[in-house]
Amino acid sequence: MPLLDRNVGVVTLHRHGSPPLGISMAFQPIVDLERRDVFAHEALLRGRRGEGAAEVLRRVPPAARPAFDRVCWVTALAHAARLGLSSGLSVNVLPNALSGAGGLRTALRAARHYNFPIHRLIIELTEDERVTDLPRLRAALEEPRALGARVALADFGAGFAGLNLLADLRPDFVKLDRGLIHEIDSSPTRRAIVRALLVACRDQEIDVIAEGIETPGELAVLTDLGVRYVQGYLLARPALEALPPVRWTADRADPEPRRGCACRRGKNGRPGATEEPPPAPDDDGRLEGFFDSATVGMVEVSPDGHIERANDAFHRMLGYAPGELVGVPGADLLFPEDRAEVLEQYKRFINRSGPYEVERRYRRRDGSALWAHVSAVVGPGGVTAVVADLTPLRVSEERFRQAQKMEAVGRLAAGVAHDFNNLLTVINGYGQMLLDDLPVGARTRDMALEVAAAGEQAVGLTAQLLAFSRKAPADPRPLDLNGVVTQSAKLIRRLIGSDVTLTTALETGLSPVRADASQIEQVLLNLAINARDAMPRGGKLTIETASVGPDAAGAFADLPAGEYVRLAVSDTGTGMTDEVKSHLF
Repeated sequence: MPLLDRNVGVVTLHRHGSPPLGISMAFQPIVDLERRDVFAHEALLRGRRGEGAAEVLRRVPPAARPAFDRVCWVTALAHAARLGLSSGLSVNVLPNALSGAGGLRTALRAARHYNFPIHRLIIELTEDERVTDLPRLRAALEEPRALGARVALADFGAGFAGLNLLADLRPDFVKLDRGLIHEIDSSPTRRAIVRALLVACRDQEIDVIAEGIETPGELAVLTDLGVRYVQGYLLARPALEALPPVRWTADRADPEPRRGCACRRGKNGRPGATEEPPPAPDDDGRLEGFFDSATVGMVEVSPDGHIERANDAFHRMLGYAPGELVGVPGADLLFPEDRAEVLEQYKRFINRSGPYEVERRYRRRDGSALWAHVSAVVGPGGVTAVVADLTPLRVSEERFRQAQKMEAVGRLAAGVAHDFNNLLTVINGYGQMLLDDLPVGARTRDMALEVAAAGEQAVGLTAQLLAFSRKAPADPRPLDLNGVVTQSAKLIRRLIGSDVTLTTALETGLSPVRADASQIEQVLLNLAINARDAMPRGGKLTIETASVGPDAAGAFADLPAGEYVRLAVSDTGTGMTDEVKSHLF
């Protein structure tokens, strides 16, 4: 099990340009008075330098709270593992965050990863929000409860933690709010209310935890009433990333309890937790600013593969809003066919310290691929990585490889064309000699004419091969475009097969154009082959020519005004994929 340093669980969430702030946890014991032992520790939200929960939460947008709760769970479990926590672990969570997507699955995965027994988890539902969907909340709690985790209502008697929720949810624990405990030794009303709650909870086999105890008098009254589990400053103050000792012989309150202090306990901001003074300024602020403003992607991933923190550049690279990826499993950013290999690779790297570099393919939000170079460092708290976008380079490399392939094919075509030309020279030469010797009207002369005509057509084919290989120099000259289309149509019909119907719509009286006939033929052949591939079940291929006047030509920004002839090729196929387009010409 890896040990974790102070940088574990760092999360960056943004709202209106607020600066990043790391998170950590302080721990406060929940004491079992009957056994004189620590029953559990409550994990209380803090900033990385000890900032209070209110300051941290002020930077978390409401929409990000469910994801933020999951990050808090992972952070609390990571620190508990590092500290060797042997008691229970109680973590605050918003009730409606549990009934949303993700729920407690992240917490359960983190507990298994850190080998923390699930039966020692206490899910402490805060009183800060009204439960909007009780059936979904119950359903979300079914799995952890079946595995032994227990549920507590935090600060019962305050906020929305009232009798209705107690009756409908049937928690394992009720934590009495500090408001009911404050000066209970001098308040008959508070004693009567707490006594009644204890009776009701005992009848339902619900244990009671009294929190916020600050004076010996408060502790004495609660002990007399039969409260077994207690928590408060009198016994131990919260300690940042540490397990504070319990003052079992405490016989007085701290001289000046911090009632109504600016810090807020847990994630919901109630009094009762200490706020450690921040350390002297150091370079962390500059590092935080660099992390957030870097133009390359920067991301921190927990040992179990969840994103704990990512800068704006990483979010932009993948098409997400700032903070949206926090708490998301890294595997969700991969293509399904890549996940097994990458996860296996991650397991190998996470078990050793030090740097490593890989090239990886991510799946953007729109489904497209992002090729990236990942430079990562494995530390006690997981992986910190710098992600550089290689997609433009990959596209250039693919184009270069395609150009190399086409060049190789062109060299082959040029070699075949030259050898074929040598044979055609002999064939056409002897054919012409036969025609010169045979009298007009002879039956064999007609045969020799067909041989000569076929030879001339073969010369045209070699010209096309040389044009394809770019070995033949362009020979633009006045050209009858309709004649080129008609001649090419004979070869195209043989190429596209019988399932595809070829039709031509050639404008009569078309003005000559200045072009290379072989290049025009090559364009038509390429378009025809692509059209055939787009119509595997057959279809219609149409080649059209038409005159374009000065006004129509002006619609194309890259064409100067003038008279033009348009050559159009269309088909009834499915269209071209990006891969086919890359091989178009």
